[in-house]
Amino acid sequence: MGKYRRLMMAMLLCFLISMTGVSGGMAAPEGQLVIALPDFGNQVPVPWQEFAFGKSYMRLIYTALVGTTDDGKLSPDSGAATKWEMAPDGLTWTFWLRDNITFHNGDPLTAEDVKFSIEKMMAPEAVASYIGRLRAQIESVEVAEPHKLVIKAKKPSLFLPWDLSDIQGTEGMIQPKKHTESVGDEAFAKAPIGSGPYKVAERRHGDFIKLEAVDNHWHIGTPKYKTVIIKKVPEESTRIAMLKTGEADVISVSRERSPELKDENFNIFNSSCQLL
Repeated sequence: MGKYRRLMMAMLLCFLISMTGVSGGMAAPEGQLVIALPDFGNQVPVPWQEFAFGKSYMRLIYTALVGTTDDGKLSPDSGAATKWEMAPDGLTWTFWLRDNITFHNGDPLTAEDVKFSIEKMMAPEAVASYIGRLRAQIESVEVAEPHKLVIKAKKPSLFLPWDLSDIQGTEGMIQPKKHTESVGDEAFAKAPIGSGPYKVAERRHGDFIKLEAVDNHWHIGTPKYKTVIIKKVPEESTRIAMLKTGEADVISVSRERSPELKDENFNIFNSSCQLL
């Protein structure tokens, strides 16, 4: 990326998300983006095993039930659901799913996968950051049709779509039921698949995760970068050195250290993005 290397001051993958979409004329993604972060969650790329901070990279791998815009609003365009409605009693939510989403292994995403993912998230062994909210709200999840889901709430809940989006954590992210049950949870965690614009190519726990672009993604088309590597680099001085030498293209940096980088003509992004 040369002189066009970028850095953000804190949570910065909203910048990456904003650059995933390209024009339909590009035949294939190109190049590599290396991101150095002090930490990136539990580093287990499975929705019900990852904490909220991990959604910064998990959003590249998975599709959430309810999509969001770049400014943090719910959207029918970027998630699995094209529409959602609450019944007059406030206890029943119906979600209609789009029928053109496939997982990285080619299997179609259906209401069965959404039901499976929500129930995995509500299981006692789940460790996601906001599962307490789901457990307090959801009574049952029912598949009405292949692309229609009905969720019964324990009490009137206006915020259920919000909690099943990717705006807070990983709770709304969808994993494939058939594949997960076939290989088992342990094997799935080692080689997870979702339906996002990137798939997991390689990872080393506590060190890095390497993502590879998916061609012709259902939402964004062709991602900009062929590969994205996210490295865990706890020491800020090391991250800054990596940026200056070109070993990293994007880093997180404290407010105190940002002026020196600005003086060297690096682009600084102060992120208030709700995508993270």
